[in-house]
Amino acid sequence: MDSYGRITKTDLADLSWIKDWDCMTPGIMGTRFGLELAQLAYDFETEPWTNAGWTDIAIQVDRRLLSGISALQDDGDWRKIVLNGLVPRVARRLKLMSNPITQIRGLKDESLLYDTGKAITLIKPLPEGRYAVAIGFSGTGRRPQDWVSNTRFEHPDKLHVGFEYLSELYNSNAEDILFPTAARTLGLESLTFQDVIAECHREDSRFSLLLSGHSQGAAVLQVWAYKRLGEGVKEKNLLGTGFASPMVASGMDSGQRACPLALFVNTDDVFTRVGLREHLGQVWAFTPDEEFRQQSYGEAWDDPFFREMLGIMNGVRNIDQALITLLGFLEALETVPRKEAGVALGHFISAMMAPKWLPMAEDTVAKILRFLRMSMRRYYLDLNGWPAPDGEVSEAALMSQRMLVRHPAPEIAAAFLKTLTITHSLSGQSYGQEDLAPYSYMAVRAFDTLEPVMA
Repeated sequence: MDSYGRITKTDLADLSWIKDWDCMTPGIMGTRFGLELAQLAYDFETEPWTNAGWTDIAIQVDRRLLSGISALQDDGDWRKIVLNGLVPRVARRLKLMSNPITQIRGLKDESLLYDTGKAITLIKPLPEGRYAVAIGFSGTGRRPQDWVSNTRFEHPDKLHVGFEYLSELYNSNAEDILFPTAARTLGLESLTFQDVIAECHREDSRFSLLLSGHSQGAAVLQVWAYKRLGEGVKEKNLLGTGFASPMVASGMDSGQRACPLALFVNTDDVFTRVGLREHLGQVWAFTPDEEFRQQSYGEAWDDPFFREMLGIMNGVRNIDQALITLLGFLEALETVPRKEAGVALGHFISAMMAPKWLPMAEDTVAKILRFLRMSMRRYYLDLNGWPAPDGEVSEAALMSQRMLVRHPAPEIAAAFLKTLTITHSLSGQSYGQEDLAPYSYMAVRAFDTLEPVMA
């Protein structure tokens, strides 16, 4: 039975690397394991994991918790075989379920917009009566509400409110995530995830928490780890890897930001420079060269406009500049025909909400543009406590207007989205090219080139 990761081909049963793991000197085996766990949080393809002995798997989608996936002790146990196949399929369908109209019109329960966390939890026995509990946090989904948490920039306690909410949404399930197989082995009546966390407050804990996530998932894992450490979980009992990690904190000193997490970033990926202003953990940077870009970015790298757009994105060094750049583009869209602006907006709608969209009437385009401009200004105010500076917005709008002279608005929007997506990808989807995406590439082919980023 296949128990190897699809992307890195690492053995999911081999956890010998845990005893030597250190976020300050991360090893390649642990990094590859983390990448496979981050991918699992997206696709819920649990079969290689159960084949490797991982069991008692629970999947969170929004506020729903699905469980019952377990390692097979007997190939003839058809009930477990059916359940192991059914639960992930149901979870994947739930990830896609959405009702955008009720969310936009007459929304009475705002939790529909916020309760969008997705995660997977699983456990595996280790030698000498120990256990590993793995937690994979998923990145942003494709439904409208999945994006809301990313833009909740308030940080009254120095943590990104949106990511903190998703962290505690997951933590609220701790009493309901059960490990019946481990409980039987330990002679316990029951064993919950909350029990595991409580034991991780002890130096002699039998449990090790292994965290991973990509994008929004890497943001949530930072906050979840930070808060659990603050409650008493010992650092030796927790380790994590984050890929394409956004910044989740603002105003913390280096001591407060120290978490046993290795956070991997592609320096071409603007998402790793936004969110708030600080990461929690040790950042490891991969700096692309010509060879990597040709292999990973593929045909896009041969497009001069893609290279131009990448240069613009690489000039965006923080969340303030990102918001002003977007606001400037939206201001510039006011100067083009509504039909052209509508097609450009359609690219964003298609990318963030649904693969199909209908042409919009001119008054609808005007309303959406106004709403987006107001939203960007509100985000900036929430982030900083003062309005976006008009001079910088005007300068960003002028840059976009100059670009609009050379390229139609839809072409700019398409190039912008392509740049964001390609540089941010966790893994390739084509057979035999799974490790050509930036984050799988650095874990498989370029691990020795990673450099620590000094905070």
